[in-house]
Amino acid sequence: LLSSRNAMWHLEIEKGQLEDSRKSSCQRMEARDQRLWAHAAQQLHREEEASGKAERNWQLRVRKPLHTQRELGLQHQKLVEDAQRNHQVAVKFLKASLGRMREREREEELQSREHLQQRMEAVLALKNSITANRETLRKLQAWGRARMQQAEQQAQVEQQGVRAQGRDVFKHLSHRCRRRQELEAQRRAFKEEQKLRKQEIVSRILKEEAVEENRRKRQQPPTKATTLQTLRGRARSHTSAFCEGKAPPTATRHSQPSEAAVQPMSLLMLKASSESMQTVPGATSLEEEMLSEPEILGLWNEDHRRYQVPQEDVDRKPVGGTKMDKDILARTLQQLRSGVVHKQVASGREFKGRPFNSKPECIHFKDFDVGKVYKKKITLVSTTYTLNYCKLVGVEQSLQDFIRVDFDPPGPLSAGMSCEALVTFKPAINQDLEGNVSFLAQTGGFSVPLKCSTKKCSLSLDKELICFGTHVVGQTTSRTITLTNTGALGTRFRFLPAPKACELEESQSVLKLSSPHTCEDRSLYERAAPDVSETPLEAGTSSLPDTQSQKDSEK
Repeated sequence: LLSSRNAMWHLEIEKGQLEDSRKSSCQRMEARDQRLWAHAAQQLHREEEASGKAERNWQLRVRKPLHTQRELGLQHQKLVEDAQRNHQVAVKFLKASLGRMREREREEELQSREHLQQRMEAVLALKNSITANRETLRKLQAWGRARMQQAEQQAQVEQQGVRAQGRDVFKHLSHRCRRRQELEAQRRAFKEEQKLRKQEIVSRILKEEAVEENRRKRQQPPTKATTLQTLRGRARSHTSAFCEGKAPPTATRHSQPSEAAVQPMSLLMLKASSESMQTVPGATSLEEEMLSEPEILGLWNEDHRRYQVPQEDVDRKPVGGTKMDKDILARTLQQLRSGVVHKQVASGREFKGRPFNSKPECIHFKDFDVGKVYKKKITLVSTTYTLNYCKLVGVEQSLQDFIRVDFDPPGPLSAGMSCEALVTFKPAINQDLEGNVSFLAQTGGFSVPLKCSTKKCSLSLDKELICFGTHVVGQTTSRTITLTNTGALGTRFRFLPAPKACELEESQSVLKLSSPHTCEDRSLYERAAPDVSETPLEAGTSSLPDTQSQKDSEK
């Protein structure tokens, strides 16, 4: 029993050992099967991926030509649409440009017609003015002769009255002669004053005309500007001849009247000249009329058109210019560096005039203080036909200690292009300075005026004459006057009473100038102010000097 039990126990032990080995072997087999299944699944997945990739590559190889062809078609269609769109935009802008050109041509034609009409009206107005002046001169001469006869008759009557009263005729005549000399001196002084005023008016008109001429030069072509300049020069000589009292030169049939006669300022000049004719005694009247015809026949025709540059001359050049342009540019630069100046010709026209315009036209440092630094920037605009160059020469010797100019040469400048320069002013003395900043261009030198002005005081009154008007004895009347200092420098002022003698002389002159006129005198005064303004001095018999002379004769 014990042995069997031991054998059983031994068998049980072996069975447990074998069970453990069987379990381990089963586990190993399961793990091996799992590995085999996983490897097979991975292999299958790789094969599927390879087959899918091959399929996709084949599809890409098939679709790529189709996609490329489709893109080329879309790109071509887009290019065609862009070309059509650009063509439509170009046609639109071309129509707008042509419309503007036609509008500009219509405006120029209207302006030329208006200009011609204004010239015709100016000539007719000048003719009517000359006729009116002749009639006025005849009336004034007849009136002067009648006045002389009346004065002689009055003198004879006075002499007879003096003889009838038994007084000394010689004293009466000497007193009358002295009074006439005084009146003549006053008349001469008044005439000189009127002449000075007329000269001031004419000079002011000429200055305004010069400003207008400069403005037109900037707006119009140079050839037309030179023509206007010659015509306006004739107008100035004509006006100066009138103001000096000389007979104006006879206008030939091919002479052209000044273009400034159309403007209102020129009409004022003609009126001033006609007035100066009336003031000068013995001036000959104009017997010949000025004919309004151009210097060149057909210049004022309506079908005349200005010269336009052909389209072949304005074709675009390659970027950077051709080889010939580069050679010309190199030679021009070399000549500019050496200071050589030569003429500039474009389209058969030679450029003459100022190569650059300065903005501002004058460099003016106003109201400066010693020790401070002032800076101003100027802009130089090219006005030539083709390329031009600009080089700084310097300032005058008297301004080198105070003025410094910073200017970088800009190179070639086309017409209308600009460059800038900086002018620095550091005053060391309190004194007015004037000079020029000189530049050198391809067509010649030019300069910009420079002016430095110190602080000054400028006093002015708002009234030249204090008139209290009509008042009674015992009444207190007051008037207000304003003293203004428009300058930058302060000053002190005080009122000084005028001497009584000066007050008496002023009152006498006021009485003489304010003597009554007849209706005929007033009408003549409206037509010819210079001549009739002298009449109160001659015919003012009721003024203060006459009453004093009557008292002296009674004594």
